[in-house]
Amino acid sequence: MLAFDPLYRAMAAHLRGDFAEVERFTAEAARWSRGVPGSMGPIIADAQTFLVRRTQGRHLDLEPLVRKAADSLPAMRQWRCSLALVLAELGREDEARRELQHLAAEDFEEVPRDGQWIVSLSLLAELCALLDDRRHARRLYELMVPYKGRNVVSMGAVYLGPVARYLGLLAMTSGEDERALGHLETAREAAERMGARPTVVLTALDTSDVLARRAAPGDWQRARALVQRVLDDPVAQRMHGALARAADLRARLGDAVAPTDRATSSGTVHACLRREHDAWLLRYEGRSVHLPDAKGLHHLATLLASPGTPIVSLALAGEPDGATAAGILRAARERGAGLEEAQASNDPERVASARAEIESSAADRAAAGAVRGAAEERARINVTRAITASLKQIAEHEPELGHLLQRTIHTGSTCTYRPDPRSPVDWEINR
Repeated sequence: MLAFDPLYRAMAAHLRGDFAEVERFTAEAARWSRGVPGSMGPIIADAQTFLVRRTQGRHLDLEPLVRKAADSLPAMRQWRCSLALVLAELGREDEARRELQHLAAEDFEEVPRDGQWIVSLSLLAELCALLDDRRHARRLYELMVPYKGRNVVSMGAVYLGPVARYLGLLAMTSGEDERALGHLETAREAAERMGARPTVVLTALDTSDVLARRAAPGDWQRARALVQRVLDDPVAQRMHGALARAADLRARLGDAVAPTDRATSSGTVHACLRREHDAWLLRYEGRSVHLPDAKGLHHLATLLASPGTPIVSLALAGEPDGATAAGILRAARERGAGLEEAQASNDPERVASARAEIESSAADRAAAGAVRGAAEERARINVTRAITASLKQIAEHEPELGHLLQRTIHTGSTCTYRPDPRSPVDWEINR
C-alpha cells in the first residue's frame, strides 16, 4: 500500500488544483514502486503525469510519454486513446483521425470492456469534440449515456471528471446544444460538490463554447461571464491551456452584440459571395472585401447555394477515384448479366467462362470499395481543411459572419450548410 498511498494523495491534490503536489506525490510513488515485481505503481504514476500535464496545457511534454505507453501496453487501449487526443491537441489532425478510425472499428466494440473502458471512451469523447466528428460522437454518446450519473476514475487513483461532462461534449459535437448544456450543468454541480476545481474550470469553458455557438438572446453575455470567472480563478492561473482557451473565447465573443440579438432587432441580413475573375467578392451588411481565389470558397459557395442539402465531400472535391470505383462496380455487374444470358442460351462453354469472370468480380468489388474508401477519406480531409481555412480568412475580415458560418457549416464525409433561423442571412451566390 505504500506505493499507492502517494498516488491517492496525488489524486486529491489534482482535485483541488494543487499541481505541484501532484508532481511530488507521483514522483514519490514511482520511487516506492521501482523494483517491485508486478507493481502497477509506475503505470498509475504515468497516468497521473499525463493528467496533470495535460490539465496544465503542457502537451509537447506528453507525446513521448503516451506513445511509449501505447506501444508497450497495447492491451491498455486508453493509452492509444490518449495518444490520439494529444496528437489532436498538438494540431496534427490527420494523425489523430487515423488513430480514431482504428479505435472506432466495429463502432468501438473492439475497445476492451474492462475497468478502463469508460476512461477510454471519455478520452475519445474529447477527441471527437476536437475533431468535430459527429458520426463517432453520436455512437459514443449511446455507449456512455447509461453511466451519466458516475465519475470517470482510472486505476483507482486518476480522476477525469463526471461522465456528464463527456456527454455534454458529445452532445455539443452532435449539434444538440440544449442537451449539451443540461449535461454540462450536471457536471459542474457534481464537480463543485467534490471540490474538483480544475474540472469546474473546464466545464465553465465547455459551457461558454456551447453558448457562443448557440448564440440565443443572452447567450453571449452568459458566456462572457463564465469566461471572466475562469480568468479570475486562481486554479485556472496554473492551467495554461485553459487560460489560452478562455482568451480565445473572450476574443471570439468580444463586446459585440450576438448575431441573434442583431437579427431580432434588424431582421434578415443580406450577404453576397461572388466570384470575380481570380478573386471573390464578399459583401456583408454593406461592407465589401475581396478574397483571393481558394478551393474552400468554391466549396462554401456550393454549400451556401443549397441550404440544408447534404453534399458528399467526394462531390465537392471532384475526386476522379470515385468514378474509377463506379467503373469497376459497373464492370462487375455486367459480368453478372453475361452469366444470365449464357444460362438462358444453354451454352455450357459461355456459362463456364461467365462463372470464371464472376469469381474474379468479388476481388474487383473489394478493390472498388478500397478505391472509393481511400477517395472518400482524401476528399473529407482536403475539403474540411480547405473550408476551415476559408472560414478563418472570412473571420479575419468579418468576425461576426465568420463565427456564424463556423456554427452553421458542418464538414466531414458529408458537408451541409444548416442556416440558423435565429440568425437569418439572405445569401446571393454567383460562381
